[in-house]
Amino acid sequence: MPPGIDRCVKEALKRFKGPQTFFLQSSIAVSKPWTFHGYSTTLWHLLPSVPGSALLALRVKGFDRVDADFEYLMRVQPVLDQLATFSNSVLTLSATAGTDADSTNGANTVFYPEEWMDGHPLVDGRLALPKESLACLDALISDPLPKEGQLRRATRHFHEALHLMEIDPAPSGDVATALLISALEAASLEDNPAPTCTCCGQPIHAISKRVVALGVKHLGPDAERFFKEYYSRRSKFLHTGAVIHSMPLMRSSQPILDPHAPEGCAMPSVVGRPTNLLEFTGFMLRRLSLANSKGD
Repeated sequence: MPPGIDRCVKEALKRFKGPQTFFLQSSIAVSKPWTFHGYSTTLWHLLPSVPGSALLALRVKGFDRVDADFEYLMRVQPVLDQLATFSNSVLTLSATAGTDADSTNGANTVFYPEEWMDGHPLVDGRLALPKESLACLDALISDPLPKEGQLRRATRHFHEALHLMEIDPAPSGDVATALLISALEAASLEDNPAPTCTCCGQPIHAISKRVVALGVKHLGPDAERFFKEYYSRRSKFLHTGAVIHSMPLMRSSQPILDPHAPEGCAMPSVVGRPTNLLEFTGFMLRRLSLANSKGD
């Protein structure tokens, strides 16, 4: 055996049985001209930076620095998706896992305790988080492996829809609608198995009813018609290719009669933007995420 091999094997086994702890920090880009207030737990830090960016540090384990960098990148996207629902802003990693962060940084001086639906949770000109969100983010980072749970899938779809609505709102409304309804489908999944049909034995999912029921639960009975219409719009777009608007935006929302269009009018593209659906979905996902972190 070549000299040194035995020592290398022992060192590798030692690292395998007892991986090192790293606290890695990267810069994240915020799609709005604000930064965050400072927040910190033993597992992560979110620190203010210049407007339009912030610093995100996560505590990860790895056999070496390369392994720790990979672990950071595996865990950071679910954190960004969850922060996007809390801030209503698109968040992207502007650099890969960076330098070691200070693991003793203190923060959590400002919280945003109230529920909100549209706009952004600003306190003193910075994005603020609800107090319960700290435990929610802790749960994402403390798992042995990132879980593909229903809320994680829902926040991923919401973040993608938010991105589409910001970068190219006019023609992407139907795709954003599909993502948002998919987010609500994921969020409304139940642990209990679906009932089966007495005739054919196949599961009866009743997905549209689940989505409508979720909307009514959080927004009241008047939301029933709204979510039925959007679910129908999403289904027609996916299964028949139908789009909600049939003419370009011409600085006016005045429809023009068109007997060949689905609604009998040539609908300007602004009509196809699911702004209300985006706001309602974000509101419900924030509620569900915070309730889940409290064990409700």
